[in-house]
Amino acid sequence: MFQVCLEGLEFYGHHGVQPEERAVGHWYSADLRLTVDGAADTTDRIEDTVDYGDAATVVLGVSEERRFATLEALCRAVADRLLERFPHAVEAQVKIGKLVPPIPHTARLAAVELVAKRGASVVCS
Repeated sequence: MFQVCLEGLEFYGHHGVQPEERAVGHWYSADLRLTVDGAADTTDRIEDTVDYGDAATVVLGVSEERRFATLEALCRAVADRLLERFPHAVEAQVKIGKLVPPIPHTARLAAVELVAKRGASVVCS
């Protein structure tokens, strides 16, 4: 087993609780850590692992397909899609954050992290 990681994927999305956030949109950041039960470490074949470029495309696709009120729901949808798309992935750790969140305080990121395994999940915020 090994992990395939992608950190700092930035994208623009229309998610949030407030109607203004959903209308105007905001910048987001995603970090992925996929635990892979594959053989690419010995076969050197992309088919035996998770292609991190394809994983990034999954994140962007989920974000564009639907607007979410919460980061938790967005993380869940991304994790489910990653596990569906990549049969060698046995666990998906997904962290999605809103860059410079619209709150009355200074913060670089407001994020939610979700860990999904085939058949179970845990939300960590």
